[in-house]
Amino acid sequence: EFRRVLFRSKTLWPSDTFVDFDRGLNKAVNKIREALGDSADNPRFVETLPRRGYRFVAPLDAGTGSTQVAVVMTPVPGVAPNQREPVVVGHPQPASLLRWPLLVAAVLALLLIAGAVVWFFERQPTSLEGLEQQRLTWNSTEIPVSSGAISPDGKYVAYSDPQGIHLKLLKTAEVRTLPWPPGAPPNASWKVASWFPDSTQLLTNVIQSDGRSSIWVVSVVGENPWHIRDDAMAQAVSPDGLSIAFTAGPPFYDREIWTMGIWETTARKVAAAAANESLPGNVQWSPDGGRIAFRQLRLMPDDRWEASARTINPNGGEMTVVISDPQLETFLWLPGGRFVYSRSDQIDKIECPFRSNNYSNLWELAVDTRTGTLLGKPKKITQWAGFLVSVLSSSADGKRLRSEEHTSELQSLRHL
Repeated sequence: EFRRVLFRSKTLWPSDTFVDFDRGLNKAVNKIREALGDSADNPRFVETLPRRGYRFVAPLDAGTGSTQVAVVMTPVPGVAPNQREPVVVGHPQPASLLRWPLLVAAVLALLLIAGAVVWFFERQPTSLEGLEQQRLTWNSTEIPVSSGAISPDGKYVAYSDPQGIHLKLLKTAEVRTLPWPPGAPPNASWKVASWFPDSTQLLTNVIQSDGRSSIWVVSVVGENPWHIRDDAMAQAVSPDGLSIAFTAGPPFYDREIWTMGIWETTARKVAAAAANESLPGNVQWSPDGGRIAFRQLRLMPDDRWEASARTINPNGGEMTVVISDPQLETFLWLPGGRFVYSRSDQIDKIECPFRSNNYSNLWELAVDTRTGTLLGKPKKITQWAGFLVSVLSSSADGKRLRSEEHTSELQSLRHL
């Protein structure tokens, strides 16, 4: 009986390196189909087996008959490669026909591995060391910037101050002010929470003088603002633009994390704080939308605060701790599993996490976007002094970062 075993393995890379092998494999197969003029919908050469892998299905003639060769990649979560069930490649055939399936299987396997390796080295995220700062706003201390976010396409920065929300085109420095939502009280503040993936809409919060918050979507191309929800604080838009994450629990909206579809009225609770805990914003989606990351503060018995960055599947599942550090300020989950966070450099931050008389620097580490588990060790990537980085956002490709600092202005951090 003719059998060949071909396993999907990630042992090519160190244990502290995260590789999105599935994506690399899929890209390699797409390249093969493109070269062969094949189609995933009507395959003549390579057929997709859902959640299993791929199979070569073209008939092979060797003068006396034909056969089919199956090359199946079978990942089994939690099972080591040497413990997985073997996959049959081909069927019993006469000896004169065995050479063709062997050759095709070998070529296909080499193409898959080569494509995955090439994709890995092309797309492996590089370190963010060597960030260059560029000042984005010039607000005085009388009208300080209160929120901001860089657009996914990297062309705009939206920021708010007591006068409203402003949109700045980074290429020309042109600034225009967006119209306020209808019915907003004159003494309310309007803050930016997140951009939508298409860079044409913003998720925002209108906060009244008594602290009550409502969520609005505002277009940057002239459409009227759209009311989403009352008594909630918007946090982030999912990567596909179809869902939002928000916090609830007045007066500070730091008790619960919820998600809801942008076109829906019902919401799903994702996480809740205990009596000695707080969830002070900084809620984000993972780059693939499969998990939600958030910052948690916990008051310890000795009256010291413990800060941590945690992740959870919005549809339920086990919570993971990415990092626990009393000096953790804020974080950003970038494409490729990069996790950048701001860490206070002064020890008195441990005693009170709400003080702003500290300065901070940026660190990075790798996180598995599917499981939320930590990969490798944190590495410091900046050597700054004189300001505290409290909020981070980035363009969709992760090459341009935006920081909000306690100096009444915004900074753009470009990865060169």
